[in-house]
Amino acid sequence: MKDQFHVKGMGTTMGYVGWIDSFEGDKTSDLKCRAESELVRKLESLGAIVIAKTTLVQSVWYWETNNNILGYHRNPRSQGLSSGGSSGGEGGTQAMRCSAVGFGTDIGGSVSMPAAFNGVFSIKPSAGRLPTKNMPNSSLGQINIPTVVGMLGPSIATLRHVFRALISSEPWNTDPSVLPIPWREPKLPAKLSFGFMEFEGAARPHPPVIRALKMAKAALEKAGHEVLAPHPLLRIMQSNCSSGDPVEGSFAPRSSSDPCRSHHPVSTPTSDSFQSSIVRADGNFDVFDRLALSGEPLIPELVPLAPTGKPQPPKTAIEVAQYVQRMMIYRARYQAYWQSTSAKTASGHPVDAVLLPVTTSAALIPGKPLYHEYITLVNVIDHATLVVPITRADETVDTFEKDYVPSEELDRKIWESCGRSNSFSCAVLILVDDPAAYNGAPAAIQVLAGRLDEEKLLAVGQVVVDAVREYGSS
Repeated sequence: MKDQFHVKGMGTTMGYVGWIDSFEGDKTSDLKCRAESELVRKLESLGAIVIAKTTLVQSVWYWETNNNILGYHRNPRSQGLSSGGSSGGEGGTQAMRCSAVGFGTDIGGSVSMPAAFNGVFSIKPSAGRLPTKNMPNSSLGQINIPTVVGMLGPSIATLRHVFRALISSEPWNTDPSVLPIPWREPKLPAKLSFGFMEFEGAARPHPPVIRALKMAKAALEKAGHEVLAPHPLLRIMQSNCSSGDPVEGSFAPRSSSDPCRSHHPVSTPTSDSFQSSIVRADGNFDVFDRLALSGEPLIPELVPLAPTGKPQPPKTAIEVAQYVQRMMIYRARYQAYWQSTSAKTASGHPVDAVLLPVTTSAALIPGKPLYHEYITLVNVIDHATLVVPITRADETVDTFEKDYVPSEELDRKIWESCGRSNSFSCAVLILVDDPAAYNGAPAAIQVLAGRLDEEKLLAVGQVVVDAVREYGSS
């Protein structure tokens, strides 16, 4: 279990020194080592045995795993790479097969990235499927983009078995945040339809990731399934704060106070601009309260989030409402586009799932910038997603395309922005530094389904796995 869940007989630190030997910082509480998160209670009622707590990033607000208790968590497959975050300890534990299944939390890729970087499977469900009651968190009152419980494991069969068992325990009867949706056995057609997004137009994935996507596409097509033309995510993003057709938009620069303005060098609205502005609207005051318990410093990775060493000024209720309104438009337009794919599929139904990158990188060199639009999108639209390991980076095959020509003005500007301090869009160029550093790193893909479509997603994911396995053996 990620060290964010309360387990009887074990402490919970959430990466804070001041939480050691306490109940969420209170050393006199009767709940110290006695509290139990609802997820843990459900698991144990089903016969599970919790054998360990795993490390996480201080505060859960970063895509690498580091804290002042256990230090930086490196990838067990290569010590020169990160295990990802914030559930990096679970990713590494599953990579080493230390337990049958692992649980993390996700609000912006915190389960999916560790799974991808460590070469294991994961599911990030929609909000309301698995219990979060009695689970500590950062920005605990923020529910516009809720933190969800996700699972990591060695196979889709494992994830399916445990997910189904948890749903069978009817967690909605003991956690009001869980929706009363029983297990729905999916019935898949013989021929599935997939959307395909190799590149969303802003940051092109590394060669190993592109190769993994192309392998999955070729395997599914060989197995008789349908894979449609590229998914136009970028145009949907561009249109979120403008009027007009859902797949049309403007590149016009926006003022710094506009909630649609992204932190990326090019001012186009992205899911990440909604996600970060909504989930950390309180300025992270709780993080600093928890640091003050012991006097520990912020880990270096989090310093850019609070350059003054203090909480950021919180957004007003009106500002938060403006972001949420734009997020609602974003979700509606994405849903409308998904449904519109029925005009392109052979079945006349919308695509069953979309294949896309998890991030631009096959694992991550510690300290390097990460472009995470591909995965942040999933939390903003609240869709269910799987991570499926496909292959490994190979320095003799995955050579960098030095003659790459940007597809459009946006792409060119992002490439030119690389090298700037704290740029989030430079991941496309990291491979130039040292291709050998990624050699052997897992290259995974996302299989994205609809909202609250976990049962179907697990079945579709198994189809992908079987197709890739058959493709590789032929």
